[in-house]
Amino acid sequence: MPKISNKILRRILQPSEDALSRNRASLIGFTAVLLWSLLALFTVGSAPVPPFLLNALCFAIGGGLGLIWVWRGAGFGVLRGISWRVYAFGTIGLFGYHFLYFPPCAWPQLPRRG
Repeated sequence: MPKISNKILRRILQPSEDALSRNRASLIGFTAVLLWSLLALFTVGSAPVPPFLLNALCFAIGGGLGLIWVWRGAGFGVLRGISWRVYAFGTIGLFGYHFLYFPPCAWPQLPRRG
């Protein structure tokens, strides 16, 4: 397993000059909660797209943006220092979560009583 050098660790762990202000961090958190609360609405609105295609498209967009962010920041050397087990666990966890999330959205609704 490759080790992460001290230089890379310092670069990751040291706060940068433009560290998040409290207000900016709160705005990012509020945006995350807003997007999460709209997830069901977006899922229903994307009904013509097959669930796993939608999942793959979203991960491709997010992964691409993440790679650009790493490339502009610490560089790709940071990614080589992470064990393949971490990548496998994260990938299986994300796809497993979405595998369990999407099928109930397609099931017919139970009839209401009363």
